[in-house]
Amino acid sequence: MATDLMPVVWRRQMYDVNIINCFSTGSVTSDGGTSHAGGLSGYHSGGDITDSYSTSSVFSSGGAYSYAGGLAGHYGTGTIKNCRSTNSVNSSAAFSSYAGGLVGFRALL
Repeated sequence: MATDLMPVVWRRQMYDVNIINCFSTGSVTSDGGTSHAGGLSGYHSGGDITDSYSTSSVFSSGGAYSYAGGLAGHYGTGTIKNCRSTNSVNSSAAFSSYAGGLVGFRALL
């Protein structure tokens, strides 16, 4: 399995990217040393998520750290506006595990 997966777009890390009027269905599974999984974005920083939703089930399993979120597994700066998530979200790791209905972990940079 690859790390940092997202059904809409795949890229290891997304910086300064806006996600607007998007949705995802299905399932997302990510595993690895540090794992990020989200319904729309695994790792997202510096952009907004607007008018979007996810019904994808999300599971993240990391060796040390794991981040799972209904919309984004790891979310830095930016805003989330008019979004929803109606999915199951699970995270498992040996050291630290984060899971949330919209965002697994919010990093305030």
